[in-house]
Parts: sequence; C-alpha cells; structure tokens
Amino acid sequence: MTGIKNLLLIILILVAGTVSSEKISAQNAEQEQKKAEASGKIEELPGGFLNILLGQSMIDVEDALNENRYFDYRGKPDVNMRISQDSELIECSGFSYVKKGYFQFYEERLIIITVVIDESELDYYSFYTSLEKKYGKPDHLNPDGVYWDNGVISMSLEKPLSIKYMDKKSVQKIKENSASSESRAKVLKEDFIEIF
Repeated sequence: MTGIKNLLLIILILVAGTVSSEKISAQNAEQEQKKAEASGKIEELPGGFLNILLGQSMIDVEDALNENRYFDYRGKPDVNMRISQDSELIECSGFSYVKKGYFQFYEERLIIITVVIDESELDYYSFYTSLEKKYGKPDHLNPDGVYWDNGVISMSLEKPLSIKYMDKKSVQKIKENSASSESRAKVLKEDFIEIF
C-alpha cells in the first residue's frame, strides 16, 4: 500500500510540475507579446516573397520562380539583363494579384525583390492596414510609400502599388561603390581638364 501511495505522490508532483511549467511558459509568451506590441513590432520582417528569398543565387531564384504560383517565369526568354559588371536583373510577368516581378542581383546574390501588385484587384490602403497589423507601425513614411526596417532587411509598400524587399548591407555596399566611382570620375575629369 505504501508503494502505491508513493507512486501516486510522484505522479501528483510530476503533474503539478508540468502544469506549473506550462503556466510559466504561457506567462513568458504573454510578456514577449506585450514587449513586441509595446515596441510596435508584432512579427519579424520576412526575408523575401514566399519561396524567393534575399541572398539566393540566380539559379535558386529561377527554380523558386518556376515553383511560385504568382509568377509566369518561362526561363531565359524572360528579361534577364546585366545592369553592370556585378549586377543583373530578372523581370517576369505575374499571375493572379501579381502584375510583375523584378529580381535584382549583386555579386550573384539576390538583393532586391520588387513585386508589382495588380491595382484592379487590390488597393494600397488594404495592403497598408494589413502590413501595419502584421509588422507594426512603419519606421519611415513619405508620399512615395511606407517603410519597415530591422537593420538587415528593409520592406516597403510603395505607390502606386508594389512591395519591395531589400538586403540593406548589399544596397549600402552598392551606394559606397557608386560614391567611390563618382569621386574617381570627378578626379579623372579634373586631371583631363588640366592637360590643356
């Protein structure tokens, strides 16, 4: 009889401990939710659009486009152009609510995704309210659009109606390289003028 009492006591202690730990976990989750709401951020910004993610190689993006139900990617016949030595762009038509997609690569990695939405199907305000509910108040806004930024990824809702995802580190690197190139061009121009 003592063995049964001890067994029941152990089971009771285990059940109480489980209930207590579940209660603590629920309280922790509730506190985290309150912190997120207080900071204005509800969900973390996505790394891209569905299966198309920033940082992917061109081959990975082409495969993802073939699998994505919102894009009519037919492979190489779609526009694929070299913007500069280090930059390339894929442009393709969309299905359903998507008009077009633009996928910009830098040093063979996807750095900007632009999804142009069909305005005859959806409107800017609906998108804005949905994104604000999901990601909190935007970090920046201006007449051209609203912008969320977590320091790594920037997501924007731009007018007339498109969603853009950007890899901030790569975009910053492009800006720095561009500024450096412009500075060198200015020096070369001044040097050339001095020849005369």
